[in-house]
Amino acid sequence: MKTNNIKKSLVGLSLLALVGCTSNFDEINSNPDGFTQEELTQDFNHIKGTLLQCLTM
Repeated sequence: MKTNNIKKSLVGLSLLALVGCTSNFDEINSNPDGFTQEELTQDFNHIKGTLLQCLTM
């Protein structure tokens, strides 16, 4: 009886491990309301260099 429970537990855990491993893990676990890499880039970062050139002239 005890070995039967152990075997059932091992089969259940192995099936759970097989189902838990997915190839598209990042796609499933991404936040659709979060920020994208494009949104995280700095805005108007290119203006600083132009302003410094104008001020030094």
